[in-house]
Amino acid sequence: LETASLGTSNPSLIIKHNQLEPGSTYTLRLSSTSSLGHTGSATITFTVSLGPQGGTATLSPSHGDAMKTPFTLSISGFISSSSSSTVTHQSRSILALPSSSSSSSSSSSINDIFSYDVSYIFVEVDTGATLSNPIILVKNSTKTEYTTLLPGCPSSICGVGGGRGGGDGNPSSAVVMVVQASDVHGAQSTIIQSNRVVLSTLNTPSVTEVI
Repeated sequence: LETASLGTSNPSLIIKHNQLEPGSTYTLRLSSTSSLGHTGSATITFTVSLGPQGGTATLSPSHGDAMKTPFTLSISGFISSSSSSTVTHQSRSILALPSSSSSSSSSSSINDIFSYDVSYIFVEVDTGATLSNPIILVKNSTKTEYTTLLPGCPSSICGVGGGRGGGDGNPSSAVVMVVQASDVHGAQSTIIQSNRVVLSTLNTPSVTEVI
């Protein structure tokens, strides 16, 4: 139980971001006293949104050449914690070769409109152990499909050759995508693509970011 005094000049109570537990129910009680000493009170009960649920992210193809092969990330299946309907959105490839651009759209309720932050991380080819912090690709986008080239792992992270070595003897690295979905109320959830995508770095440019 926590108490805050609003005084006479501040009619608003602001709760800081990430102070409430997703899925939990809270009751706010307001008590007031007039200049004549009269008192009154009111309560309101609300449940904090869990954020978008049930989403998946897939990246294809499963193998390719760094900075040569176009990879497509598809996001699907997210539903609002306050709605049971599956959502669809305007979809368009971005960071893409011109020939791969496409679009489609369908309607959804305001509770089913999400925005996405998309990042990738370098991981061990064989074990999937994380090698880098997330590297941002897209922020605050409502699109659910992205096509992009991916760089090989820089030597500062993965060592000489841009990776830990592939099974065929070619220097290789691997990436997984991280998707953070936000609903219209600001509630967030994060999913990590389950499959690793292996990038051959043989005879490819040495880069440290997507262009």
